[in-house]
Amino acid sequence: MVLDVGCGDGMSMMPLLNLGHHCVGVDIKLQSLVGFKNDLDDKECLLNIQNNVSLWSQTTSVNANTKLIGNEKDKLNMCNSSMFDLVRWDLRYGLPFKENSFDLVISVSFLQWLFYGPWQKQLESFFGSLRKVVALEGKTVIQFYPASVNQVENTIDIAMKYFKGVLVGDYPHIDRGRKLFLILF
Repeated sequence: MVLDVGCGDGMSMMPLLNLGHHCVGVDIKLQSLVGFKNDLDDKECLLNIQNNVSLWSQTTSVNANTKLIGNEKDKLNMCNSSMFDLVRWDLRYGLPFKENSFDLVISVSFLQWLFYGPWQKQLESFFGSLRKVVALEGKTVIQFYPASVNQVENTIDIAMKYFKGVLVGDYPHIDRGRKLFLILF
């Protein structure tokens, strides 16, 4: 199973869904999740979704942590389908899923947002919970745009408390900034 952290409009999940992978997308922005759901409704035959999808389903994802407490539990809203789940969640509090739920975690252009506010606490919460939800042999690929070298160093320092990994830089377009990929295992 694949987790897309900060999934937004689901663009990164689409190729995986089209290959038949079950995906879970998590994002705080309800508008993006609704937009993704609506786009999938338009492409229903492509994904072979067999039932209506509702963001406000009464069912609970098998991967959701049902032992959440306080207002964190109130922030969790599900969208269930045979192909994907969408979860509305504030990622500053870490990931709300059961241990060892995901074989692959991807994230595109999300991580840099954790540097707003108490960044050290937010990064610790994120990487600590990420370590728990990634299966023992699972992999994680995080693409991000740090604002400074310090953000890169701080990210690596905290991520390496929980994972082994490598940082890869790519310059796909000369006139745009570099893309950094944190590959964790």
